[in-house]
Parts: sequence; structure tokens; C-alpha cells
Amino acid sequence: MKGWIIVGVLGLLVLIGSGVAQQVPGQGFSALLCELGVTGSGTFVIGNGQVVVSIVDNGASPGGIGTATVTIEHGKSGSTHTLTYQDTNDDGMLDCGDTVLSVT
Repeated sequence: MKGWIIVGVLGLLVLIGSGVAQQVPGQGFSALLCELGVTGSGTFVIGNGQVVVSIVDNGASPGGIGTATVTIEHGKSGSTHTLTYQDTNDDGMLDCGDTVLSVT
């Protein structure tokens, strides 16, 4: 199972690295959040440190829209993205089940 996660994340990183970050579907990030068990800000490691995902969650507004900065590092390269999300469960933070609205 972890092998498929790593393959999926690396596939996502190839898309991001090719300069089409605006076209990365929010669904991929939503699935990644659930798989990593994200609850707000933190650093999450996939495999034996092959991929590191760092999240700084700015929290959600009273209307339920939030932003977070996500940095994905793999080897000597990486990328940083801003996620805008709908706080679906109204807990004020980014977590599994929230809808990623955009990735830039």
C-alpha cells in the first residue's frame, strides 16, 4: 500500500515539477491529506524519508474557507504550493475530508 502512495505522490510531483501546478487537481491533495492523517500544521514523512510533506495551516475563516502552505520535498528537489480549502467539518483546520478548492 505504501508503495502505491509513494508512486502516487511522485506522479503528482512530476506534474507539479513540469510547471502545471495550476492544473493539479485538488482531489490528489485531498487524498494525500487523508493518507498522511493531516490535522492542521505539521511535517509528515512518506516511506523512509523519501518524501516529506510540510504543512503550515493558516486556519479557516468563519465562512469555512481556509488556506495552507504545503511544501513537498523529495530528494534534493521540492515545491511549495498554496492550498485553498473548504473546511467541510467546521473544525477550523485543514484535515481529511476537507475539500481542496485550488492549488497554486
